[in-house]
Amino acid sequence: MTERRGAVCALGEVLEWAVVRNVPDVHVEPGEGAWQVQFRRNGRLCRVAAWDEQTGLEIVRRVKLLSRMDIAEKRVPQDGQLQLPVAGEVRHMRVATLPTVRGERLVIRIHDARMDPDDMAAEEADDPVWRRWLSWSEAPHGLLLIAGPTGSGKTTSLYRTTRRWAEKGYCVISLEDPVERHIPGVHQVDVMGKRGLTYRRLLPASLRQDPNALAIGEIRDDDAAWTAVQAALAGCIVVATLHAAGPGDVWRRFGHWGICPGELENSLLAVLSQRLAPRLCPHCRRRKGAVRGGGGRVALAWTAAGCDLCGGRGRSGVVPVYHLSEQGRESGQALLPDWEESAWPKVVKGDLGEEWYGLDTASPSASVEEV
Repeated sequence: MTERRGAVCALGEVLEWAVVRNVPDVHVEPGEGAWQVQFRRNGRLCRVAAWDEQTGLEIVRRVKLLSRMDIAEKRVPQDGQLQLPVAGEVRHMRVATLPTVRGERLVIRIHDARMDPDDMAAEEADDPVWRRWLSWSEAPHGLLLIAGPTGSGKTTSLYRTTRRWAEKGYCVISLEDPVERHIPGVHQVDVMGKRGLTYRRLLPASLRQDPNALAIGEIRDDDAAWTAVQAALAGCIVVATLHAAGPGDVWRRFGHWGICPGELENSLLAVLSQRLAPRLCPHCRRRKGAVRGGGGRVALAWTAAGCDLCGGRGRSGVVPVYHLSEQGRESGQALLPDWEESAWPKVVKGDLGEEWYGLDTASPSASVEEV
């Protein structure tokens, strides 16, 4: 009982620490003689604690139990969800395990620690790219895709889009594997392939519900890709996410899944590529000079050396940056996103430092001048 109480306290302390610091992902991994606990912030892992082997095993077992996983099965990956009171509020978490040669590795994604949709709506009120995306979401039918790497905020953007539909009185059905967060007014369905509830089987059942809009949580295979395209061709407005570097990569991936280029071209309306960029700490940022953008635009350049409030990192939280490829016009080109249109208002506000244009992997168009 003492060991279990110690494990419960250790888990609670780590989760509370993560929530207070607005950390979205907690990684727990077995090592040689000890378990490592790491936080992922701004795409990088940082070690925050170490547990002895018994504590690590007990915590993994407890998390699996709370997430309704099979605690006896340690040889296959498992996914689950749980809700726990942390830092005075009930937090929704998604859990995933991976069997490694040293034991089960565990990742806990704390959804409430990520940027909330309401907060994002306020943060992005001045983002011209996001406003154009919302305009496309009002189309009567067609396919809208949200592309980006893991941890780039794709699911949050998808939920913001579906919730906006629900608030406008649309009948919205969402097919997800799994459902990550419950959205009021959206009819969310868990896709469970082992029970025969595949995307392909759920599509005709969903269309018989007479929906205005359909969402697909993430396109990972040909089954989900086919469902997204066919739903758009059937007369629904469809939004889906997928892992892709940019618009050109989207077309390559759909081709790999066996989707006819003509069907994709007839259904695709727009591709929203996105990243989460580190936000400068508002407490220690200072003016460095001027930054010049495309079209001769000039704004103040900011930098942050770090302070006690940001842990010496000079960064506090994240800010989304977007690129919108409209109507699939760039289908024949291997395009990489250009983030300047979305990032520039955030540079003006002082949220992004001079390194923001490093996100443009093609050719940055901004430069910093010392003044």
